[in-house]
Amino acid sequence: MVIGLDHINGIQTARILARHGIPVIAIASDPDHHCCRTKVCERILYADKTSEEFIETLEKLGPTLDQKAVLFPCEDTSVLLVSRNRHRLQQWFHVVLPEPDVVEMLMDKVRLYKYAQENGFPIPATHFVGSRE
Repeated sequence: MVIGLDHINGIQTARILARHGIPVIAIASDPDHHCCRTKVCERILYADKTSEEFIETLEKLGPTLDQKAVLFPCEDTSVLLVSRNRHRLQQWFHVVLPEPDVVEMLMDKVRLYKYAQENGFPIPATHFVGSRE
């Protein structure tokens, strides 16, 4: 399951999987996006990947699959939604993501920077603007 076919990461993931003989079902938000014209996917479903509709689409698809599918979320918003809803999806899909708190920290650039500082990672000095002044 490639989530985000209408994104460069999504189409590239679909192409790589298909090249290895792995059947691909994809989800995209924009049916008119040029990447959705690909022939490497067995099926393309359309749903708003930033909303509950996306999770509901996966829940409807899950029971129709012959076996558990691996989810490949290719954009930050779909990574967050899959992570936050993994308990609803794990029956039908392999959710290969770090623990939810790690995903949340990785998506929050300020939290990630603070974590890196606290753990002695070699990172460049960074300053965060807190207001317009």
